[in-house]
Amino acid sequence: MWERVESELLAALALSDLDATASRQAQHFIDHNELGLSFEVIVESLLKREARPSQAVYQHLERAANEMELTASDVWLRFAKPSYE
Repeated sequence: MWERVESELLAALALSDLDATASRQAQHFIDHNELGLSFEVIVESLLKREARPSQAVYQHLERAANEMELTASDVWLRFAKPSYE
């Protein structure tokens, strides 16, 4: 399971246009198996930008959240599912 979460987070991180500090911090947490913290850094950084993430980024984060059972977490709930129609 954790390998899938790590893979989803790495994919979301690679597709996100986060600032260098947030990217390094998220990668550091992944490297140290702190996947929940990495997830929070990525989502919080995207929320601060107030720009809608790409559908691919959202899907990677959604799969990671589901795997970690974070779908009811505060940070995930603030990251409302955007419409990609």
